[in-house]
Amino acid sequence: MEYLDDVFSENSILPDEPYLRAKQRYEAIKLDSVCDAIRKVSYSKKLTGNITKLLAMELAKAEQMLESPFYSGETLGLPDIVLYPCIQRLRMIGQTINDGFLDNYFPNHFSKLVKWFVRMQTLPEVTIN
Repeated sequence: MEYLDDVFSENSILPDEPYLRAKQRYEAIKLDSVCDAIRKVSYSKKLTGNITKLLAMELAKAEQMLESPFYSGETLGLPDIVLYPCIQRLRMIGQTINDGFLDNYFPNHFSKLVKWFVRMQTLPEVTIN
């Protein structure tokens, strides 16, 4: 992803300032564990026990990290682009697995993530035309 950002620098998602670039990279790395937990869920037929606990812990971490409209502040950035497909996958899993965690617990305990996801879906960078 960063390669594409460098090649097509006129539409860069990373800021020019080195500190802010490093901060976005760090935030994206921290969100990798959330994506890993979602990948584990995608291979499960049912959300039970340790899988649900791990997912809840990772989603709580993502919720806590979200202090602005986007993970990178007021505008879309690398952490948002890293996490979005994972949350999209979780949404799709929720449509195929009838589960209380995804249907009830997730929207009621991770409201910032839900609002972020809705916001992300409205961006032209994310929508498919």
